[in-house]
This record gives sequence, structure tokens and C-alpha cells, in this order.
Amino acid sequence: MSLLSVRSLRKAFAETPVIADVSFDVGEGQAFALVGPSGCGKTTTLRLIAGFERPDAGHVRLRGQDITALPPEQRGVGFVFQDYALFPHLTVEANVAFGLRRLPRRPRQERVLEVLSLVGLAGLWSRHPHELSGGQMQRVALARALAPQPHVVLLDEPFNSLDAGLRETTRQDVRTLLHRAGTTSMLVTHDQEEALGFADVLGVMQGGRLEQIGTPSEVYARPRTAFVAQFLGRANVLAGRAEGTSAITAVGTVQLDGQAWGEVQLALRPESVELVRGGDWTLSGREYRGHHLILRLHRDEQRLTVRAEAPCPFVEGDLVRPVPRGRAVPLEDGCDGTPNRCSPTMPSPQAHDPARSMAGSGAPTRCGRR
Repeated sequence: MSLLSVRSLRKAFAETPVIADVSFDVGEGQAFALVGPSGCGKTTTLRLIAGFERPDAGHVRLRGQDITALPPEQRGVGFVFQDYALFPHLTVEANVAFGLRRLPRRPRQERVLEVLSLVGLAGLWSRHPHELSGGQMQRVALARALAPQPHVVLLDEPFNSLDAGLRETTRQDVRTLLHRAGTTSMLVTHDQEEALGFADVLGVMQGGRLEQIGTPSEVYARPRTAFVAQFLGRANVLAGRAEGTSAITAVGTVQLDGQAWGEVQLALRPESVELVRGGDWTLSGREYRGHHLILRLHRDEQRLTVRAEAPCPFVEGDLVRPVPRGRAVPLEDGCDGTPNRCSPTMPSPQAHDPARSMAGSGAPTRCGRR
């Protein structure tokens, strides 16, 4: 049995649908992340689970108990807010103890010291929030959520206010602390790297619906829809004509991860493409990322993104030929977002014959997938 079970949740504000038939399960001790663009409904989903909002339909079960109608304080759920929501006039100790008011004084103090030690703040119990760094305030907020020993901790974009370096280390620390405590957690975020790095199980959300659920590696490697493919990792979505385990596309013949026939839409990751000098694609942009570069190509109205190892010999304006080296994933949705209705405006396969593209290629300089 799942620890947290969400079934057919629906929610509208002022007759505008925000959540539409959302269902998922979170297992005991799992870190579940719900990721999607701003306004997709992920925070509303979290608030429905916490009890801050009531669903129009559907239910939430925790350890088999239906908690849909219970007030937040009776749900056994901890919540870490985006802005921490610490009380500025209270010490660290008093902030963490806030949810333990019903305990006698000695057990309350012991529990506060226990969770402060867990998050590495035992020596800062007498400080006030304004005397702490952003990362320390995040740990206080986590300690306060953990203190009542909730069944699940919900985190609402908790790392947004931290700078990039601190955000990564704090995320790693929080994940480690939650696993060490054996606490089930659910994170909502719009940051794909954050979600991929935090989650045991990942749900991708768009327009109030869950597009796909799976482990981070599964969702990244085998996206089901064009949205998932492009939201997680800058995938190139290509129209093509498939014949079993391969397909003809604008970048030539690609091998498929799976089988497909007829007109299809495919996801090809930027790291699965290598560049060869000479061809009819123009390198129109370079983004230096330290150990790698993101290269942007165009040919007429077509666009392609390639991840290349640094150093890379190609510069803007070079004519290149993209060569698929990895496998492409057939997507479930077509060009208009519906199944099996893709009508690509693509030149005939002969127009992209690799032999034709090799003509006049010059020196075989390569850059791309290693």
C-alpha cells in the first residue's frame, strides 16, 4: 500500500480549471517531485494535499485513511513554505517547538534538540531568523516541519530564494536529511535539474494534468510526449517516417528506442547528435557551459540543439552536418498534441540522403557526442 495516494483531484478557481483529474502514489520513504512550468497547478496540488485548499472532486489518502475533509493540523503532514515562514520574533528553538505545543516541556525540548542536531543547527538554538544565512533558515524550516514526526513532508519550491551554489548544496543536504530520517517527502518545483536531482520518483505536470510519472532516468530517457521531452533536457522534437526500428528525419536516418511505423514525432537528445564540418545546417549560436557547449543550428525554418564537449572547433556561421549517434524515442503525441495525427512538412527522404549531405564536406572535423 502507498503511504500517500491521490486520486482524481480536481480544482477550479472562479470557474477556471486549475487541476484536472490528477492521480499518483508516493511510497513509504520515497522522495517524490512534481515538476512543471509556472501556473501548471503543482502548488495547488500540494496545497490540496496539505489541506490548505479543498478539492472540487477526488480524494487524498494517507496510510489508507481518507484525509480529504480533515483540517491541516489533523493530517499528519509537514509543510515547508517557499519563504520559510519563520516567526522573526522567536528564536530557532521556539520556531521549531511551535508545532509541539501540546507536548510537556521536557519532551518538547528533547525533540527540538533532536531535530536541530539532525539538521546540524544544535549550536544555533538561541539565534533569531535574521541572524541566520539563507541555508540555515531553510534548515530551521525543515526542522520545524520534521519536529511533529509527520507521515509526509511537503516542500513548496523551498530553494528558490537561495543563490545558485547554495541552492544545490542545500538541496543535497535536505534530501540526505529526509532520507536519514526515513521521512517521505514531496517537492514541487519548476526547476528541472532540481527535480531530477532530488526525486526517487518524478511527475511532470502541464496545464493541470500529469503528463508522465516514473524514475528520473526513465522519464528523461523515454519521454512519452513532446512537452516532457522538451521540458526535461532540451530534446529536439523531429518529424519523421518510421519503419520499425529506424526513421527518416531531417537529420537523416535515426535508430529508434522501440518500434514505430508511419509518420511519427521523435525526441532526440542534444547529446545524441554529433557535428561534422560541411553540410547545409548553419551554426547560429554557441552557449559556453564550462565543460560543454550548447550549439544551436538552423536550416530554413528548422532548428536543432546539440550538446558538444569543450573545446569545440565550430564557430557561429559554420556550415555543418548533424549526425545522429544515439537513439530517438517515438512520442505518443503528434505535431498537434494528439495521437497519430502528425503531418510533418518535411522534404522527401532523398533530400536528406546522407550521401548527398556528405558531398563537399571537407575535413572530417567532429564535435558533439563522446
